[in-house]
Amino acid sequence: MINKLPTYFDFSNSGHVKLALLSQGVHISTRGVFENSIFSENQFPYGYSNLEIKKYSKIPAEFILPNDVYCGLQLCPSSHWSIQILDKGFGLFYGKRFVFTVSFVPRPRFYGTYLSDGKTLCEKVGVLYGSKYILSFFTRGYCYFFSINKQCKFCSLNPTRKSIGKDNILFITPSLAQELTKIAFASNPDIQYVNHCSGTHQNNDLGLKFQIDVLRAVVSETPMGVKQHMLTMPPNNLGMLKDLKDAGLGTINFALEVFDPEKFRLICEGKNTLYGRSRFFDAYKEAVCVFGKGNSYVNFVGGLESLNTMTQGFWELGEMGVAASVNVFHPDPSSIFAKKSPPQINYLFDMVHAQNSVYKKYDFRPIFPNGGTRNSLDTEVTQGFFSYDK
Repeated sequence: MINKLPTYFDFSNSGHVKLALLSQGVHISTRGVFENSIFSENQFPYGYSNLEIKKYSKIPAEFILPNDVYCGLQLCPSSHWSIQILDKGFGLFYGKRFVFTVSFVPRPRFYGTYLSDGKTLCEKVGVLYGSKYILSFFTRGYCYFFSINKQCKFCSLNPTRKSIGKDNILFITPSLAQELTKIAFASNPDIQYVNHCSGTHQNNDLGLKFQIDVLRAVVSETPMGVKQHMLTMPPNNLGMLKDLKDAGLGTINFALEVFDPEKFRLICEGKNTLYGRSRFFDAYKEAVCVFGKGNSYVNFVGGLESLNTMTQGFWELGEMGVAASVNVFHPDPSSIFAKKSPPQINYLFDMVHAQNSVYKKYDFRPIFPNGGTRNSLDTEVTQGFFSYDK
């Protein structure tokens, strides 16, 4: 099926263009695109979006559209969208139509620097994720669900860490995180957020305890005013959420992934059988009590369920004080859903309009108000790129 642009599509709107790129991908006109810029290369701490990436020794994690919009680089040789070299810089084209100039995120100054042990590269411990504003740690590059063949069907964490992302540190210790944090803020003062993420642990409480230890170490070297955010599996002992807040965490996200109960059972087998959908909702209620309304988030993967059930999830959780954060699905080659197509453009437009309505009613903010992340439209929704009726 051809994923056509709708009649209301606005080529001058960076939010519209990012939405289309997340659905249709982009190709490069020549390998020289990646040879003429010192960009922030993807370290693959979590997953990778397509097999095209393996053709290049170094590839950007994302590129920048006008108005400081950051978009994930998902290479697709059949896409109508392309990045081409201009006399000065780079241009985004749709077919033969020039859309606007784009740039790549500059390589962080701490990349290429070794920690005090003289052998660990900084970028193998922490990276700038989604934009120049977000320092990100993937504290455990392993998910227990893979070991029992109950991983989420869209996820490629373990296969990625065994292949293209194998050079990353598998388990980030508090001391490594603390040293990297100090170096990162000294060299990149634009950082405004720290993002903490992790694969699941066999013991949810022990897994979260490890994350709390890393959080404390990071907070000890973080300037005042920088927000700490965590995407994690809920613990069995919900009292641990208070420990997270006491350690310095400002916002939290539990990744339900899909709202529809049957889709959740089929797509997220490990989460469904080893934790359970109802316990996720208990965790959301407790998170709102601890962190406050609008500081707790539910992660959805846009494109895995109907718009009706996803929108129902936006509203039901919004009423609880939990804001929806949505990553647009892309088919990772080593995942079970490797051959599943990304969502159609019309689906994504309807999705962001629904998300915008919920955010406005409950006065929600995106997790990262500046810059945003590469595969999400949360920030663009609240910046007004989709704030009109079609």
